[in-house]
Amino acid sequence: MKLQKSIHKQVTGVALVALLAALPGCTNWFSGDKGTSKDAMSSENGATSATAKESTSSQDSATIVFIDGKPLITVKRLEKEKNDLMESNPQLKQMLPLMPAKQLDRNLAEGLTNQEVVAKYIADKKIDTSKEYLEEMERIQQSVKHMLNNKFFSQNLKAEVSDSEVKDFYDKKKNQIPQLLISQGGVKASGVQFNTAEKAQAFVAKINEHKGNLQKAADAAPTKEKVQNFNLVNEQSIGIDAQLRDKIVALKKVPTTEVIKIDDKTFWVVQATEKQEAKYQPFEAIKAELAKHLEQKKHEELLEAEVKKLHDTYKITFNEEYFVTGEPSNGVQGQDELQEISQE
Repeated sequence: MKLQKSIHKQVTGVALVALLAALPGCTNWFSGDKGTSKDAMSSENGATSATAKESTSSQDSATIVFIDGKPLITVKRLEKEKNDLMESNPQLKQMLPLMPAKQLDRNLAEGLTNQEVVAKYIADKKIDTSKEYLEEMERIQQSVKHMLNNKFFSQNLKAEVSDSEVKDFYDKKKNQIPQLLISQGGVKASGVQFNTAEKAQAFVAKINEHKGNLQKAADAAPTKEKVQNFNLVNEQSIGIDAQLRDKIVALKKVPTTEVIKIDDKTFWVVQATEKQEAKYQPFEAIKAELAKHLEQKKHEELLEAEVKKLHDTYKITFNEEYFVTGEPSNGVQGQDELQEISQE
């Protein structure tokens, strides 16, 4: 049972191969790894292919992908990319047994190679110096910066929830959270409808003659009354008149046979035979998940409160005239408010 929405990606077979081939293209954007295309391409002014191969004396520095005979991807870089990939996508660790290790290395190497080939093409064509490219880069960098700012700002706020808070939440909300409910319970009831109170009362007498057996009384009635079985009636029951439902749920004494009036032409003889209490997930079984839910909620509240404090600390004011007329005011009102805040 989950109180929060979550998405678990299941990757197998061809889908796993495709994901592994695609993901490495994103892992180098901010990693600062020296194996990026810029560094790889700078080797054009360095040693030749022969000297590059001679320099790969250790396993880590061994080159596994060459570009025009020059080193492009080393074992060390491949291992780093693999570790980064697993750290950012923990679900992939569970999928590794489905794929031979060398196949994983090959998929990663191909993904990295595709990235570098595209990077070289972009650089060779000087696309990365175009106005459109640079503007898009700036937007992406700003977006990532905002994301990181929010992440690290949020990490500084710790939300703690006590056991008593969790128990109180459970007691107050267990009727409102469907995932906590095992069985809704209710009143087990059946009934027969009549159009007058006199007929309803006469039928009650007939039930008493048959020792409380509603069905036998209905079968013995001259008009062969039809019994409607409501099964368990509770506040969420559908397919039953709302007034009738609420009055059945409100019955204090069970078992009982009652005449329930809906309106001047609708009377029900209702026989309630059993009252079942609602059943819920045991508190101890759900305690940890409820605590996590409350911590997240409290963390959101802390964030909102902390941002509000920062508004006050940094003397934030809005030119409200703009939001009313669409035209900014001369700023006098905003300056006055700012001065008032600073004087406080």
